[in-house]
Amino acid sequence: ARSRTRVAATISSDLLSPTGSTSSMGKEEGTAGDPLGTDLRYSRGHRGSSGRRSSQSERLRELTRTATPATPVGRALESLPVDPRLHEGIKAYKVCSNGAIVERLVTLGRGNFIVFVTPQRVPGAKHYTASTRLKVIRQRVRKNPIMGKSSEEHHTPRYLDVADITDVQSGFIGTHKLELCKSKYLGKRRLLSITSLTRGWSRVTVAADHVIERDRVAIVSIVYGAKRDTLDLLIPDDVERKLFVDALLLIREAYHDAKETVSSEELLLRYIWYEVDMNNNGRIDRRELKKVMKRINISHKGSLKTDYRAFVQNECMESRRELAKAYHRGLDYRGCLSFIRLHKSRSGVWDILFGKNTEQVTADIFLEKFLHGKQHEYSATLLDANVIFAQLHGTGMGNSPRNKEKDGSRLSIDRSLFDIFLHSAANDAYDPASLEFDKDTMNYSLSEYFINSSHNTYLMGDQLKSTSSVEMYMAALQRGCKCLEIDCWDGDIGDEIIVYHGYSLTSRVAFDEVIDCVRQYVNNHPTTYPIILSLENHCSLPRQQKMAVLLKSKLGDRLYIPKSSDLWSDLPSPCELKGLVVIKGKRPPEPDNTDIVSKHDEDESVYDPYDEALRDPSPSTSCVAEQKKAEKSSGETINHELAQITLFHGCAFQSFEKSLSLSPSHMHSLNEAAIGKILSKAPSNAELWVEYNRRHITRIYPSGSRVDSSNYSPLLPWTLGCQMVSLNFQTADSPLIVNDGFFQRNGGCGYILKPKSLRGKDLSTSALLPNGPQTLRVRVVSGSCLPKPNGESDGEIIDPYVRVRLHDVVIPDIKKNGKGSNRFLSSSVYPRGNHHCARQVTTLHTTRCVLDNGFSPVWRQNSWAEFRVHNDMAVLQFCVRDKDYGNDESVAEAAIPVSCLRSGYRCVRLFDKHNTRSGPFDMATLLIEVEYLRPSLVEVDTNAPARIDANSLVE
Repeated sequence: ARSRTRVAATISSDLLSPTGSTSSMGKEEGTAGDPLGTDLRYSRGHRGSSGRRSSQSERLRELTRTATPATPVGRALESLPVDPRLHEGIKAYKVCSNGAIVERLVTLGRGNFIVFVTPQRVPGAKHYTASTRLKVIRQRVRKNPIMGKSSEEHHTPRYLDVADITDVQSGFIGTHKLELCKSKYLGKRRLLSITSLTRGWSRVTVAADHVIERDRVAIVSIVYGAKRDTLDLLIPDDVERKLFVDALLLIREAYHDAKETVSSEELLLRYIWYEVDMNNNGRIDRRELKKVMKRINISHKGSLKTDYRAFVQNECMESRRELAKAYHRGLDYRGCLSFIRLHKSRSGVWDILFGKNTEQVTADIFLEKFLHGKQHEYSATLLDANVIFAQLHGTGMGNSPRNKEKDGSRLSIDRSLFDIFLHSAANDAYDPASLEFDKDTMNYSLSEYFINSSHNTYLMGDQLKSTSSVEMYMAALQRGCKCLEIDCWDGDIGDEIIVYHGYSLTSRVAFDEVIDCVRQYVNNHPTTYPIILSLENHCSLPRQQKMAVLLKSKLGDRLYIPKSSDLWSDLPSPCELKGLVVIKGKRPPEPDNTDIVSKHDEDESVYDPYDEALRDPSPSTSCVAEQKKAEKSSGETINHELAQITLFHGCAFQSFEKSLSLSPSHMHSLNEAAIGKILSKAPSNAELWVEYNRRHITRIYPSGSRVDSSNYSPLLPWTLGCQMVSLNFQTADSPLIVNDGFFQRNGGCGYILKPKSLRGKDLSTSALLPNGPQTLRVRVVSGSCLPKPNGESDGEIIDPYVRVRLHDVVIPDIKKNGKGSNRFLSSSVYPRGNHHCARQVTTLHTTRCVLDNGFSPVWRQNSWAEFRVHNDMAVLQFCVRDKDYGNDESVAEAAIPVSCLRSGYRCVRLFDKHNTRSGPFDMATLLIEVEYLRPSLVEVDTNAPARIDANSLVE
């Protein structure tokens, strides 16, 4: 009885708490008794240990009162029509990383830059200025027994900057944090019911999984940062929830449009301003300036105190008394921006093009010497140059009178504005014409496209014991993936269907949750091109029946149901399937094709004519064959209703002669190792495979030996015309970065029309060859606004260096090497291959390291990296790394197909490991110089290793 009394008293005190946080729930967010998550002794605005509520209010006021400097971005967001209720704050419930649910208040700053998530109403929110502080404040939490991660590995947001937000989801369970809250082993936790709380703070409690299941319509998940962290909220009020989601989407769109007119340095300083303005007075003093320098990776040489005083004295032309006041008052935003620009290293490009003594350049000289002479943009006109100049002056740096002629009619630019242009999107190394979406190319058969595809999409780690999560499906879709894999198995309870990596220790996720995720994405993106669900079906017939019912009921009119006539005609186009979900799986075998149909797509024991073990069956393989024969003779194995909604029918490969006679809806799913086996056995198989891929589809997936979820190079399958080259999206290695860069084309829609040489009717091996090997020369010149690894705010100033890697495929000429020597075998993957076979070649060039400078590193006297390009599919990869005494860490990466690489001085936009440019990555760029040399007139031996310079190596 005393125990029940204590529990009731605890619940009562929790419900009446003004902060809404309990002792058990509050531990995830910070120390007990401190709902903001940090000790008051170390917080700003400390007023002593007494008066806790007044201290909390004062602390919140001081944390949020600092004004963000006015920028063109700020003015654009300020004018947005945002409902005033969001500025006052709306009630919400935050889902913590351990599955707990705590009451919070969500407030949108008046400047529309920041989302506050606080335990109580933000004091004075309605009086905020238009430029409310922008900042992501993160706080360490205690070791989480569920996640098993230390406090240094897990963070919880308090305030969220719009620059960090990468996606906004609502109405479904789409994050791992929500899955934990709903999972069975958290069901014993007694948490507050969202519905009960909104009805007057009732003391009724329910299990966490019931709260999430019943209130999933109230879910709002914000994905942010380079680590894809999530802020998961439950907002009970329908009107407030819609206002909040619509406002976030509107603000994100406006921010990304407005920031194009702002320089990278200005955006970066705005992004870190709250963190470095320690006393919240809107100015930066000498002590805070030191933090600015470290935060943006500048190592100040000499005395900062002396340079700071000299700068203030130069800016303040008043009396000595006024100078002393200015020194102690600190620098405003513009003054701080000018100070850090004084420490920016010059790349020397201006001196090379226009001369050291040139201070201003007019539009006609800019057009002649730069756009025409260096960039080879011969279609550019004087009007185009004037437009560029006008845009540069709109950044706010072109207000100097020296930048205009005396009559005011002609604009000119100086070094600073020219440097801004060099690192802008207008000077992107990736050809803008290739990046733009072309709807006129979307009317061909699906077999004529490369399709962005993933393998074991549900996994967050390795193939043996990692976690399965719905979150990975949404992450893949946001990364541009259009073919998702779902491994379906019978569950242990009732008629449930689960998704996991069979015969392993990986965790499980519900099949219906995966379909909910796909449905939500399609509903939010109704014009998306078709999403293909690759079903690896291991379910019994009753569960297959339920799968069909779930797919039909949840996807509704978004599910593509093929007609019988569609199965034998050419595949539909992406335009015809826009906004639809297409099923790849199995259909009952036709009478004349029963000998080549296998039960499972990725069963490596199916009949393989090129496998020596299957040619001369051993006892073990005979047992497998007998088992499959027994399954086939047992009767029906594919549910009829599920087969009716399936377009792509996976079947085993025997020979291309048989495969070419199949209907276009029949496709092959092959292990990466099968490429070498097929191509090494028959010289004609390369041409036959390309011919097969003209009307049919081939899916390639990683070998089963890649238990660490590593990836293989996709270039060789692409060269053969294979459409679905599936990769492990949870592993951000070089093949995945290459895949990301490859599919940036065509607006990132996930579908790229194959070259004519892979689509034409008259196909031959020579059609796969370019006109001849081409020499590509690349030199890394400088970098701009490079972040710390993983976008962290803390840590040492980075020592960056750049790896430039060319991924290529060398294809011998059949006419030169004779019949029988044309084999498409990658010696880099299959060591037994000889140099007369087609092979994947990776050439690497590494720059030297620049010490203590990530803000504007310059690689002076850097030698050219010279690459021999043999194939149109070649991709150039850039990887910025931080030199360290231990393991060097990756900072940011990018990949550009050589066919889309522009010559001249070009900007390479860098991405984080999730292929996004959020937070500090949004400003990170490299400046490179690119030259193409004419193909050599001398006959080139394609069997010889690629020639490289002294600073390069071949992997």
